[in-house]
Amino acid sequence: MNKRGQLEISFGMIFSIILVIVFIAFGIYGIIKLISLQSDAIINRFLSDFQEDVNSIWKSQLYSSDNYTYNLPSNVNKLCFKDKTDNIFLYSEDSPIELKSYKINYLDLSSILNGKKEQCFDSYKSKVTFSIEKIEGNPLVIIR
Repeated sequence: MNKRGQLEISFGMIFSIILVIVFIAFGIYGIIKLISLQSDAIINRFLSDFQEDVNSIWKSQLYSSDNYTYNLPSNVNKLCFKDKTDNIFLYSEDSPIELKSYKINYLDLSSILNGKKEQCFDSYKSKVTFSIEKIEGNPLVIIR
């Protein structure tokens, strides 16, 4: 008799290994998409809350001022105001392209920009704090 070492794996076993690899790949893809979705949800919540707070200060008849703290995702390191159609931009350290831009209504951009093209604020521990105020005689809201 010939004694040769043979490795015989049935077709069913090979198919099972391929299926396990495919399931693991889809699982990893799903987790990555879920994390991305969470980041987008936090950004949209920030933009919505910020606009609501600006609106409430803007609607007040007299002088009004409050400090507000907002949560940002960990991948957002910088928040910038620019004198463009979309006036708020969110940036990541990893990318020079903005993650998201949005138009916040009723902002006095001249008080924020002080003659510059843009004014940026760094997030600290995924949070950013603004003082939102309305001064008598100014129809727009000031951010400090």
